[in-house]
Amino acid sequence: MELTHGGDWAGYRAKFGHDALDFSANVSPLGLPEGVALAIVNALPTADRYPDPLCRELCQKLSASENVHENQILCGNGAADLIFRLVLAKKPHRALLPAPTFAEYASALKTVGCEVEYFFLKEENDFEITE
Repeated sequence: MELTHGGDWAGYRAKFGHDALDFSANVSPLGLPEGVALAIVNALPTADRYPDPLCRELCQKLSASENVHENQILCGNGAADLIFRLVLAKKPHRALLPAPTFAEYASALKTVGCEVEYFFLKEENDFEITE
C-alpha cells in the first residue's frame, strides 16, 4: 500500500532509523503541548463515543475568540477532510495546482472528474508562482 498523505512516522522510522521532520502532516518537532495533553486527559470520560460531528462547542469558542459569526466557521477532521468537502460541494471542472503541493488537492479534484493542470514551482524563482 502506498500512502500519498504524510505522517507515516512509523514507516519512515523503520526505513531510516529515526523520525523525520514532516511538514506535510501537522507534526510538531516540539512534541505534544501541555495544554493538548491536558485536553486529552479531560476528554477521556467521553472517549467511548464519537465527538460532536457539528463541533458546536469548538465553533462557539472560535466564534467568540475570532469575533466572527458561528455560521462563518467550518470545522473538519483535518485539512484533507475539508479539501474533499469543498471539492465535493463545488465540483469544479478545471483546476490549476502549484507543484509540489499537498497530494489531497489533486486526489479530491480527480474524484469529481476535474481536469487538473500543474504549475511546477522552480528553485530559480524561489518556488514562487510566476506569470
